[in-house]
Amino acid sequence: MKNKFGERLNELLKAENVSQKDFAKSIGVSQSIVCDWIKGRSQPTADNILNTALLFKVTTDFILGKDEFY
Repeated sequence: MKNKFGERLNELLKAENVSQKDFAKSIGVSQSIVCDWIKGRSQPTADNILNTALLFKVTTDFILGKDEFY
């Protein structure tokens, strides 16, 4: 299964009009890490997945690409 975290994160950032920089600051990581996630160069930790889901009020299954709807 293809990892969809980066795709979903990018979609959510655009939909909510949130910059990578602001998002990164809100979950305590660097903007370059967020960029790496979006480009698929690295994967987030479980804590970062959870924090992302909580911030955007979506399920972890959605952010990981298992569900189509949040």
